[in-house]
Amino acid sequence: MLNRLNAAFVRTVRGSGGNNAARWLLIPTYAASAAPVAMRSLHLPEDDRLIVSIHAYVPWEYADFTANPDDNTYTQAHRRKVTRMLENIYRVFIAKGIPVYLGEFGAADKNNSKDRARYAADYITQAARYGMTCGWWVS
Repeated sequence: MLNRLNAAFVRTVRGSGGNNAARWLLIPTYAASAAPVAMRSLHLPEDDRLIVSIHAYVPWEYADFTANPDDNTYTQAHRRKVTRMLENIYRVFIAKGIPVYLGEFGAADKNNSKDRARYAADYITQAARYGMTCGWWVS
């Protein structure tokens, strides 16, 4: 259903006149997820100005307050999860010439500003290495 909705979105925008025929459009995976099944299930409409949009609060146990309020230190294990996710996104999209925008990422405030800053800097640096840009959601 999402693939049909994305195709209808592209047709509607492209057919609405003005600069809409040439502007870049963001197309989400299912639930804007970086889960491998969501990424593999995305079928982009025929168009040469599309960007895949993904929201990735990874690792969830660190990023979300309710998942584990005590997980407030950005560790090497967390870093490996970020790296693995970015590698997967790279293989599925970037390596095939499909741009990706990580439209949401961030970590909840668990009285850990320094760790959150390290996390954000590392996430953005790694994403850039794989050819992706990010939108940081700060809570």
